[in-house]
Amino acid sequence: MFFNGIPPFGMAPFDQLSQRISQLKPNQNNFTECDLEGKHCITANYTLYHWEELMSMKWVKQHVKIVHRTDFFDKNLLNILNIKEQEVYYTKCDVRYHHRYYDYLNSTIGLDEFEKRVDLAKLKSRKEKLFYFGSLYSIRRVVRELPESKEFWSKLSREFIPDNPIIIKIVNNIVKKIGGERNFLGIHARLGNEFRTDDNFRGAANKTIESFILKISNDYREYENTFNYGKSTEVAKQIRQTILTSTKLIETNETSFFEQCSSKFTNDTLPIIIFLATDAKRTHKSLKIFLEKFPCIFMLEDFEEDCKPLNSLENPLDNVNMYKHLIPLIDLMVTSQGSRFYGTPSSTFSLYAMRLNNLLNTFDS
Repeated sequence: MFFNGIPPFGMAPFDQLSQRISQLKPNQNNFTECDLEGKHCITANYTLYHWEELMSMKWVKQHVKIVHRTDFFDKNLLNILNIKEQEVYYTKCDVRYHHRYYDYLNSTIGLDEFEKRVDLAKLKSRKEKLFYFGSLYSIRRVVRELPESKEFWSKLSREFIPDNPIIIKIVNNIVKKIGGERNFLGIHARLGNEFRTDDNFRGAANKTIESFILKISNDYREYENTFNYGKSTEVAKQIRQTILTSTKLIETNETSFFEQCSSKFTNDTLPIIIFLATDAKRTHKSLKIFLEKFPCIFMLEDFEEDCKPLNSLENPLDNVNMYKHLIPLIDLMVTSQGSRFYGTPSSTFSLYAMRLNNLLNTFDS
């Protein structure tokens, strides 16, 4: 589900959130959101997009039965599944970290930030046919200890990846222009957009950028120290691939693409090729020192022409153009193809980009 005009529906008690989404009418994408007093209202819209349009679902469908919903009316779902209300079981979340799910009955792993334990084996033994879960947010919510659970998750992570041909072609074209796969550093800086939900990221914007400068500078120093003495480390090898040398500048088919940034190299800058995925523009005040330290930083806004084919993607269910909804995925996929990836703490975007980057390095090794 993609929204336009408002941020995605955030965490709320189960019943409250269910009531909210049940008001979204099928085939009527526009809706009105008001504050609690009903004094301030905005018009927004949404679109339901099938996972098959974005991701490889072949392996998933071999192991999981999938039913596509066209609305959020519980009665309609019961009709589709041909079951009765008494055959439904709820595990309702009232707070963000309510339930933690365990695959092993004798697990001694604690709840940590969560409030209540739910054993999946006990759920499996229940007679109900339909189970409602609350929030599945957090990579720590499901505790996987059984070998079969770990194997399933590992295969799911490898197989459930973007495979839309238009998106793949756009990403490959951009990656080629910045030196090719694993020949640049990938960075995601979440600096905060206009929505209130991003207050924490906005407040930490300068700190986020400063941490990137420190980490990359330290890694570059490791490269200098090890390669100069013939003792290479994995970090040094990864950094070496991203350096815009005079030889690479001559050999690359994108010479003109790098000439402008290489002309800015000084004793105070680092000659590293970087792709920066971010929710901010190049003119964002927090990026100033970053751009000065690393002149060869490229952003998605530098590749508007390459991204134009995305305009051809429409949701086949309602003909909504998907450009503005899927452009962040282009950003994510490009930055994940760097030799190393540096992300923003607590960012789901960064977490997934890191996962894709790890898969890339695993397949190449």
